[in-house]
Amino acid sequence: MGYVPPESPMPRGSSQGFGWHRMGAGFRPAPRRYGEPRTPGEGELMVKRSYHTDEIVVHWDSELCIHTAICLNALPNVFDVQASPWITVEADSAEEIARAIEGCPTGALTYERTDGAPGEQTQAETTVIPWPNGPLMVRGNVEIRDATGELFTAGPRFTLCRCGASQNQPFCDLSHRRIQFHNNPRVVSADRETAQSPQDIDPRIGP
Repeated sequence: MGYVPPESPMPRGSSQGFGWHRMGAGFRPAPRRYGEPRTPGEGELMVKRSYHTDEIVVHWDSELCIHTAICLNALPNVFDVQASPWITVEADSAEEIARAIEGCPTGALTYERTDGAPGEQTQAETTVIPWPNGPLMVRGNVEIRDATGELFTAGPRFTLCRCGASQNQPFCDLSHRRIQFHNNPRVVSADRETAQSPQDIDPRIGP
């Protein structure tokens, strides 16, 4: 089994450790494609680990992981947080591992087939599903862009913050648990029902 360690340790809660480049007074995301390893720059640290056999390479991105345990339940012989390393790719077939990884809603787990077999196929439609009292689960041909429209990252699976408290925006970091976020009922407020113009919804302009 080939375990490829990161070039640097992974600090918790470090904004520069999460793929953001400092520009002027703020931070700007470094564009990358889904599954593309980061190249450390000034003030940046790697957050991805890779595990491989001759048939498949499995990538785990700690920036995106929120420990849903879906992979642990799907293939406990491969994914075991009590083991070190926690992924043993030779413990099952490449096909089964790929199937388990595609069930990961966050995109923290990705894979490459090195045996000529096809990789993950993006579903045609894009779906957004609210996790009860938690994040938005997004699947499809998804592009995440910054406020200027510049590409941050793209891929078939992401888990996005819904509570507004994540320190790893726009991704979920489980802060909804800390603030005890709860869903609002899916109802239309009286103000919206009676609104005659956008001004009646909110006099302020902009999101």
